Amino acid sequence: MSSSSPSVSPPPSSPPASPSCSSVSAASRCSSSTVFAPDLSPHFNDPFLSDFQLTLTSPEGKEFARFHVHGIVLAGQSGYFKSLLQNWMASGSQALSLTVSEEELPAAKAMLVAAYANSVPKDADPDQLLATMVLADRYQLRVCVEACRSHLLGLDLKRLSWATALAMLRLPAGLRESQAFAAVTEKAHERVLESFANLDEAWTSRSSRGQWLGLPCEAVERVLGAVQLNAASENVVYIVAASWLAAQLKQCAADPSRLSQLQAFARSLLCSMRYAHMSGNFLAAVASHHGLLVGQAEVARWLLEAMQWSRAAEAQRKEMAVGLANCVLTHPVVGRVWRGRAHQRRAAEPQHEQLACRRKEGLCAWCCTHACVGRAAGALCKCDWIAQTCL
Repeated sequence: MSSSSPSVSPPPSSPPASPSCSSVSAASRCSSSTVFAPDLSPHFNDPFLSDFQLTLTSPEGKEFARFHVHGIVLAGQSGYFKSLLQNWMASGSQALSLTVSEEELPAAKAMLVAAYANSVPKDADPDQLLATMVLADRYQLRVCVEACRSHLLGLDLKRLSWATALAMLRLPAGLRESQAFAAVTEKAHERVLESFANLDEAWTSRSSRGQWLGLPCEAVERVLGAVQLNAASENVVYIVAASWLAAQLKQCAADPSRLSQLQAFARSLLCSMRYAHMSGNFLAAVASHHGLLVGQAEVARWLLEAMQWSRAAEAQRKEMAVGLANCVLTHPVVGRVWRGRAHQRRAAEPQHEQLACRRKEGLCAWCCTHACVGRAAGALCKCDWIAQTCL
């Protein structure tokens, strides 16, 4: 889906400005009441009683398609089209033109058909549904927006592709937060969490690691703060978070404007780690070598807490856990991460036995290869995908 917003060629008298996709959802500003309308799809592109011709053209002026449309259908659903058509009627012209990119062409056609049918096909592709929904929202075709929204929300998570979920999460903030798109965005978060709820299993997959590195900040925060998150070791959680941060820092080299925002998020993310639950060798290694930690003002306190925890008796650990939990509750992200992974600790215990067996067999505890033969339990893994981010 192209990031460029389709524009409407100006008529003799000035039409309303084309809505921007970065603004608050146009459709959500319209009446939120459910609109019931008959299926008029048999009349789409039917010259009978058609009072306008709508042409879809490229930004260079190439004509993609031309349709016979009925002003009452478009103006009856959209305040934008109503104002637009009034200007054209005043000028005496019966030709309308929408400028779309070639990538947006299927969504533009689907939007017009849905405006007549007041529904979308049951077998509609989720990728195209999202593109159609965004385009329909720009032009305030609220019935089309609601039809796409209902269909997307009704999809089984397995039918929602990773690419579609990522596109949902990368919508402009104004759309994601609007009434029409909020539930769709939440669906995308559910899809991401389903893939990474078992962090250990997900991180052994090269494709999953690639997907993780492409997630936006909000999605990373949601996963690491989820109650459902299951990790056998806090070492893994740190590796996952640090790998994502390292990938984003590389991207900032090409876009320095993102650096300050990323640094603030990095501090928040690193503060959410439970350093006291990391293995001693691992924590000592990353604290000494990893630039993300070296630059944090609170790293000394984190190391002290971890050392105190490792040397404390069971009764002392219970007291410390209460104190740490009360402390992190002042930080919303940290509080969610602490409570979420703490609840999953018992469920993850059997995985520790599996990791111990892998070490005895000379296998890497995380990727099951012989890359770490002879490494002591708790030491840093030498797998390429860890070494590139943690050493």
